[in-house]
Amino acid sequence: MNSIDSGSLDPLVELLIEAFWDDPWFSSLAADGTRRRKILQTLFGALVRYAHRHHAIAATTSGDAVACWLPRDVPTFTTWGLLRAGIWRLPLLLGRDRMHRFMAHVEHVEALRKRLQPTPHMYLALLAVAPRSQGTGVGGQLLESVLKQLDESATPFYLETHNPRNVPFYERHGFALLGQWPSPVDGISTWAMRRPP
Repeated sequence: MNSIDSGSLDPLVELLIEAFWDDPWFSSLAADGTRRRKILQTLFGALVRYAHRHHAIAATTSGDAVACWLPRDVPTFTTWGLLRAGIWRLPLLLGRDRMHRFMAHVEHVEALRKRLQPTPHMYLALLAVAPRSQGTGVGGQLLESVLKQLDESATPFYLETHNPRNVPFYERHGFALLGQWPSPVDGISTWAMRRPP
């Protein structure tokens, strides 16, 4: 892992866009490629800046893998924090109907997390590996590095994914599958997972 300064966040946002381009949920935000890129730039840009402000972001020295999480003392993304990080552009890009569906999906996922992991925990919001480096072990090495550092807090780690192909990867790193829940809004499934400290 390397330390990340605010000037090196843009390449990490581009990495997230590339890695999550075909993700079932993120790709559902817009069919048009140009529009989807703008939406993901805004969304991932805000999440990366938010994580950076809380010193909760790590990347490989090569820049081909990145992880963002919420620390134990930051239990959720706050509206004010996200607005400061630039999320305010998202409704302009999504439009009213898509924004309503987006927020309903986010609320569904957040309700799952509150129900499945009510005690203090770390929340792995994003883990991405550049497509050219997927399958090389770099994502697992970054994840293990993050988990090793954070295990000192003796706090469980929680995550969700919308891609069933990710479940075996996380299971290999000590996460247990809690279940699969389709969203009542858009039918996209969420797989929730937890790892004890």
